[in-house]
Amino acid sequence: MDSDANGTHAPVHATRVFPSERSSALYFAGSLPPLRRARGAATRSTPYSSRGWLSRCRRSGRRALDGDGDDNDRPEPEERESTTSVLQDDALAAVFARLLDGPAVVRCASTCRRWGRVVCNEAASLSRTLPLLGSLALGFFHQDVDAGRRQAAKGPIFSPTTSGTRLLGFHGHSLLHLDGADLECSRPVASRNGRLVLELRRGRRADGLRLCICNPMTGDADLLPPLCGEDMPGYDYACAFLTGDDVEPPVFSPSHHRLLLVYNRRGFTALRKYSSDTASWGPEAKADARVSNGWLRNMLQPTALRGVVYWPLAWHVLGVRLDGTTMEQYTLPYGCPQPTPVNRSRNLTIGVSPEGRLCLIIMVMRGRHTPAVLTQNFDIAAGRWGTQDTVVTLDQFRLKTATAMTSRCYCEKSGVLFFTLAQGSSIRGTFALNLKTKQIQKIANRESWTSFCGYEMGRDMYLRSLLVPP
Repeated sequence: MDSDANGTHAPVHATRVFPSERSSALYFAGSLPPLRRARGAATRSTPYSSRGWLSRCRRSGRRALDGDGDDNDRPEPEERESTTSVLQDDALAAVFARLLDGPAVVRCASTCRRWGRVVCNEAASLSRTLPLLGSLALGFFHQDVDAGRRQAAKGPIFSPTTSGTRLLGFHGHSLLHLDGADLECSRPVASRNGRLVLELRRGRRADGLRLCICNPMTGDADLLPPLCGEDMPGYDYACAFLTGDDVEPPVFSPSHHRLLLVYNRRGFTALRKYSSDTASWGPEAKADARVSNGWLRNMLQPTALRGVVYWPLAWHVLGVRLDGTTMEQYTLPYGCPQPTPVNRSRNLTIGVSPEGRLCLIIMVMRGRHTPAVLTQNFDIAAGRWGTQDTVVTLDQFRLKTATAMTSRCYCEKSGVLFFTLAQGSSIRGTFALNLKTKQIQKIANRESWTSFCGYEMGRDMYLRSLLVPP
């Protein structure tokens, strides 16, 4: 961020990088793997592993470019006598950890299946020693709705960014209906670190709320115990998801996760936590602050920092700790200066800054017609929010009204903000703004979405996806 002679921050203008109309209008739907329940215990979920449909799209695209040849026809380098063939897997992992950057590890993983298997198994530790291998904001999931019949169509649908297009390619797959789980009308409700939380279709009210945690890249899926009867939340609820990287201290296990539901009961707002340690839901707790149903419908993806989930509300940020036995709650008032979006439920998102601080990302109007993006960090020492800094001014857009812009999701590891511009804007559609490079790319021409959920793949998840099953 540039500074003038007086030391004040000057706004930085965004670079317009719009892809062609053909690439921005492409979408594809994929098939999630079948779900299996654990044997002998109705409440415990068992992961099912197969090829993920996102990674399968990538491999299909590469085969289309290279020809429909069989990978098994190629001679594997590991079949030849070499010096590295006598090294154990842990010795190879130690060598990979001493490489200079992430692309070097990727090239090693592509050399042979054994090296790819070692990189996949040690992905969690390798990703922490390779700072140059950044996270990837691949795109977003949403649920397509048939406006004529007022019902959900096939889903979830994935819309890729430019980087997602380069990595995955475009290829369509039909959905599967296996093992009694109907994924055709499922909708995304949360996403974090390469994992996606889906709500399965409710055929009857007695079916309760059924959630599934899946990894679209690897194909792992986990069906959570349903919430039925008096335990079932209403149709308006918010969901937060934590992985092992979000707790304090970090847990280096891909199967470790926490999930939090926020919903309303008669007269109060309730909280309920799910833990992979016990494979069960905890007791219902009462929230300190009341959240209206309107806010629950429009609450964007939360963020997590040191085991605490944070949601921005009307007058404060709500924090709930999930890495302990009790759900300790925190209230962070906006105070002064307050965030200045026109509508906080539409233009205020939350994330973690590159310095590891809680951060608000705010869309505002500069002047009468120009949108801008501000950031505001939380000062832990002072116990309050700091001053607002202008990150980028979007001069390429002209808005007649501030209600035309809507923040959708912030992918904090990649620093990418998804937002839409509707009627009243000179250019309408869905966009992705990189707050670090100040570049904007147009993802789609449409701006209206149902169950919008940004998808970001972490460094360890990318390394694990390099392993192609035989």
